[in-house]
Amino acid sequence: MTRTSNDRLFRRHDLTKELTPADEQHDGIAVLLYWPLVIEWYVCNAIMKDVGLGGAGLLVPLEKKIPSRLVVEIDGSVRIKGRVVYRRAISERLQFIGIDWRREADNKRRQVLKVAGMLMKDKVRSKRTKAAMSDVEDRELD
Repeated sequence: MTRTSNDRLFRRHDLTKELTPADEQHDGIAVLLYWPLVIEWYVCNAIMKDVGLGGAGLLVPLEKKIPSRLVVEIDGSVRIKGRVVYRRAISERLQFIGIDWRREADNKRRQVLKVAGMLMKDKVRSKRTKAAMSDVEDRELD
């Protein structure tokens, strides 16, 4: 039996507003993935596409071997352990993985949401600033 989004206990928040296919998207939050052994081994960079109290959806390179247990580091400030519960190839180079971190403490999971929200606000602010700057430059050229 396959899981659907209706099976989730916690709501997921999309970190992109794009309507383009997942393999062509470029928005999201950059995260680092580690393999939690005695010491943590770096696995790869990833893009967080959605996040919730129960877990997150990540885009990772298809050629990387992703272990079943991971540590996700967001913005160099928040680290949370999770396990891979879903894998799907979305292109020749990318796969989408679903991470479940419901076993982590509630305050840590809420901190992940807070940091993700702040990072997305900064992205929206920077896009607005770039748009405003281009409007000013266009007026100066006229």
